[in-house]
Amino acid sequence: MNVTGRECDMKPMEKQNIADLTIRELLTRRPEMTRVFLGLRMSCVGCPISKFETVRDAARNYGRDPEMLLKLLENCSRSRGRLGWRKETEVQRRY
Repeated sequence: MNVTGRECDMKPMEKQNIADLTIRELLTRRPEMTRVFLGLRMSCVGCPISKFETVRDAARNYGRDPEMLLKLLENCSRSRGRLGWRKETEVQRRY
């Protein structure tokens, strides 16, 4: 269930769909994806700009490869957000 008490649709999201969502829309629909942004040390979570900035824009603004970020978010979507500590640490080391 999500914050509103409704069941979440947990189907994997498509890359293009994720890229065009604002950060706020994405995290409202998929709060488990917060871990990806925090793992990359991107302070998008709770940022006032998050309601205007798309995922692709955020990646560029933080100097991250947008395709890499989309791939991480897509993997998180498939695994329902259950990223292990090891994977998050690897992401931090690489980027």
